[in-house]
Amino acid sequence: MNHMHSEGVVVTPERPGARLISLFLRWGGPQMCYLGAPFVVLLYFLTGHKERRAVANFHRTIVPMGRAKGLLQPLFLAYVNFLRFAFSMIDRLFALRHGRVPPMRLETAFDLHLLDNGAVFLGAHFGDWALCGQVFSKGASEGRRINVVMDLGANPAFTAQAGNLAEMGAKVIDASRGTVGLLLDVKQALDNREIVCFLADRGPREARNACVPFFGRDADWHLGPFEIAARFGKPLVGFFCIKEGLTPSSLHVVSLEALWDGREPLGATPGARPEPERLLRRYVALLETRVARSPTHWFNFFPFWNTIEGNGRNES
Repeated sequence: MNHMHSEGVVVTPERPGARLISLFLRWGGPQMCYLGAPFVVLLYFLTGHKERRAVANFHRTIVPMGRAKGLLQPLFLAYVNFLRFAFSMIDRLFALRHGRVPPMRLETAFDLHLLDNGAVFLGAHFGDWALCGQVFSKGASEGRRINVVMDLGANPAFTAQAGNLAEMGAKVIDASRGTVGLLLDVKQALDNREIVCFLADRGPREARNACVPFFGRDADWHLGPFEIAARFGKPLVGFFCIKEGLTPSSLHVVSLEALWDGREPLGATPGARPEPERLLRRYVALLETRVARSPTHWFNFFPFWNTIEGNGRNES
């Protein structure tokens, strides 16, 4: 993958593939795409040396010591990550083209009225956050405006299709406008009691960061979403979308988990605003639990601990 730096957010565009998938979708639908995906993915897997190495090292890191010995197991699991990502793209493009979202179940462990005054949602390149947002906006938002922070310069081919998010009740906030424009749009949305969704494992290069261990290794995380939630007193919610099987009809499970209700005091003194770092640690702990449960849904195809954005900020 080539790393691209927009004005507002550092992005790592996926290797070209959306156009090819779109072509096969027109020819034979998702079933044909699923049948051909293992062979196409194998070619990408064999030629994508950096991506393959990064995901294999990810598996060696998260598997307990003594269980990740040898070369084949991490490589096989890495191939499954590639394959699941391809299936995710097929499902996503089919939903965007035909408006048919795959079978899904929504799980929430809190009263959705918590979101009445707006909220900050946190996703990651883990599972299909795009489909997750579509399901929430269509089935659970109850008229609440959904805003998805995206860099519209990252992948023009996908961005053209992602415009259909508007028809599903979501609005895209363009992160490529720069930090000031992004913050103004986010503030306006939250002032209007809307929901703003961030990918918490990506962020502006110029943003403040905090080092929080992830599976025992130091990693830098940007504080932007956590500072925004703390400053405006908005609930912080983690959201995930995991596909249970490997067929077009397999169930997606969409999970929402409240990390902070917008009122609980977390600061150094009673009544003080919560420290963003504490909110960040809660999120990283939740993400770590979810990733350990479904590691082949990890869709960060770069050396995560070496660089959260591919630019050398984390471990050397």
